[in-house]
Amino acid sequence: RRAVMWRRLSHPNITLFYGIDTRHFELAMMRKCMPHGYINEFLKWLIGFRVVMAATDSNGYDRTAQLLDIAHGLECLHSET
Repeated sequence: RRAVMWRRLSHPNITLFYGIDTRHFELAMMRKCMPHGYINEFLKWLIGFRVVMAATDSNGYDRTAQLLDIAHGLECLHSET
């Protein structure tokens, strides 16, 4: 059921869904890999473990925009379930 939902999704802030693999695992959803890995790893990198964070880091990376992108992707996912 969840795989059917992922197949229908099309949103710029949600990774691509390639299909299901049952040959190498009992059941695995195959999605595009992202440079920072899973979302929890990305968030740790994004906020740098700080309670209070600046809108941009010392390199000019816009953390606020990234967090908004994540929120928009989650909103899309939750609207489909």
